[in-house]
Amino acid sequence: MLGLWPEFKKRLAGAVVVAHGKGTEKRFLRAFPGHGFGPWIDTLLLGRAIWPELPDHALGSLCQRHGLAPAVDELVPGRTWHDALYDAAASLVLLEYLVASFDIADRPLDLLLRPDTSPWHRLRR
Repeated sequence: MLGLWPEFKKRLAGAVVVAHGKGTEKRFLRAFPGHGFGPWIDTLLLGRAIWPELPDHALGSLCQRHGLAPAVDELVPGRTWHDALYDAAASLVLLEYLVASFDIADRPLDLLLRPDTSPWHRLRR
């Protein structure tokens, strides 16, 4: 694992990082203190903000609902949900879908970094 550190650091330092449930990924990266990765776009938070009415915001559920699984399968053939590479690719495919669907490519990055999930939280009360 530590042998991968130089490559991780080179690829991720200063880059926007995408994950579905960034807390999980951040816990993994605690093994590398001072990594400096981020800012983080969390597709789980985006899904909750955009579709607060959905009962399930799991990565697989969102990708299946929007017909994105075949695109993920094409990127990482032979893998499936909960495989780290598959889920990483699925998070990127979902983000690409959201940006295209809502025509937000030219909007400030902050829109993706800090989505308003208050409607979703109100539904859960």
